Amino acid sequence: MLIANIKTKEGYMCINDITTEIIALQQQIQEAEEQSLQKALRIGELLSYIKENVPHGEFGNVVQQMNMQVRTAQRYKELYAHKDALIANTTAMSHLGLQEAYKIVDKEKKKQKATNNKPSASKKITVATATIKELTVFQATEQKVFVGFEMAAEELEYFLQFIKDKSFKRTLEDRVKKFYEQNRLLITNKN
Repeated sequence: MLIANIKTKEGYMCINDITTEIIALQQQIQEAEEQSLQKALRIGELLSYIKENVPHGEFGNVVQQMNMQVRTAQRYKELYAHKDALIANTTAMSHLGLQEAYKIVDKEKKKQKATNNKPSASKKITVATATIKELTVFQATEQKVFVGFEMAAEELEYFLQFIKDKSFKRTLEDRVKKFYEQNRLLITNKN
């Protein structure tokens, strides 16, 4: 048996009006959750662009200038980095709230950690498509490799000069003889 009028703090309301308001409010909450997730994903995307293009160590400063905590920015970036997992784990993004999305991301991160995989964008980097950060890393790596080659060439040259020296040849012959004698003694002792 349904009650036609229900007493509320505003007075009496028809049950149909109350249920209509509840349905509308519930729909608004679902829409707000969907919008908050969509907005969080967009923030994560934009923060990822910033992170890729600012010099090393500057990302935190940029985030703080926006009056945002660095950890919050990282969480937004994680949401964006795992958006495919979010879509795969839900039938409709509209039913997924922000907190549930973070839980899914945390599970994905644990799964990746367990398999020792890291999310990677398998894109081919060219000079035209590289970010400032990627170019800086490449330049630093290239410089280290060049210095490494220079050092290796110098060491090789020194070693070749050392080999030409007769004293090295004598020392090497003595070492081989000594090694052979020690091993021969060990071999004969075993028999």
